[in-house]
Amino acid sequence: MMTGRGRAVILLVDDDEDYRFLLGRAMEVAGLSDRCRLLESGEEAIAYLQGVGAYSNREAHPFPDMLFLDNKMQGLGAFEVLQWMHDNPRCRVTPTMVLSASGLLEDVNRAYELGANGYISKPERFEQLCHLLKSAHDFWSHCEKGTRPEAGPQSAVPA
Repeated sequence: MMTGRGRAVILLVDDDEDYRFLLGRAMEVAGLSDRCRLLESGEEAIAYLQGVGAYSNREAHPFPDMLFLDNKMQGLGAFEVLQWMHDNPRCRVTPTMVLSASGLLEDVNRAYELGANGYISKPERFEQLCHLLKSAHDFWSHCEKGTRPEAGPQSAVPA
């Protein structure tokens, strides 16, 4: 686990293949691609956080220091992942931002009520996306992190 200054492992979750490509490119431009993990669904994000299945090797798939979740995904969206994280103490202290094309006030409020640390409208320009991801990384990399409880049984993925 990262404490204080360092390079954070960033989990980016978006079900849109084109936007995942942009996220990956933005991380490359920001010089962070070696710390970036791109996933395509809320279900996959929970499996990664649990360290199960394809993500059981924590050397290859370290627990993330921060997450960016797309708000509207097929299957489990950001709200369901945030609720799952809230129900699993190991994940509660992980900084999590919701990236969304929607700026609906009810979505913003719900994300914060479920424990999101930020709700960000998806930038319109690629340069803005690069700046956003680099800025978030730099900010959270300088923050002290709380202690995560030891890995243990975690609740199942919501139905």
